[in-house]
Amino acid sequence: MNIKAHQDFPQKKFLSIKRIFNKSPISKFLKAEIELLSSGFARIRIPFRSDFLQGFGVVQGGIIATAGDMAAAIALLTLIESNETMATIDLKINFLTPIKTSDIFSEGKIIHKGSLISLGEFEVKTSEGILAAKGISTLTSRVKRKGI
Repeated sequence: MNIKAHQDFPQKKFLSIKRIFNKSPISKFLKAEIELLSSGFARIRIPFRSDFLQGFGVVQGGIIATAGDMAAAIALLTLIESNETMATIDLKINFLTPIKTSDIFSEGKIIHKGSLISLGEFEVKTSEGILAAKGISTLTSRVKRKGI
């Protein structure tokens, strides 16, 4: 995986995010790749696979929503400490254009980082840059508890 990070992005945080991402079963299943990281921002790519298609020949909405959720979550990982964990607690997505045979690109950005609740937004696009979906994600982060 060739992840690009902004030149000022901390190496320790970069390695931590890479480790978390690489051990995620959904990232492996989707063959997702982080393309770019900077503080509060992430861009991912999911290669197109025909088994992502639903009965009408377009990529199933859950795959698109997962791409958006993944980008927003990774964007939050760039802002939290290594002793913290995070999760999505709410997600709203508007599907705008179907994806038929394109790789899926998603950009996530944290627009508010709170001490417990953060707000992210994401865009999912085709290889041609066509906006397929736009969403907003509410995420939570907190210090890891023992045993979790």
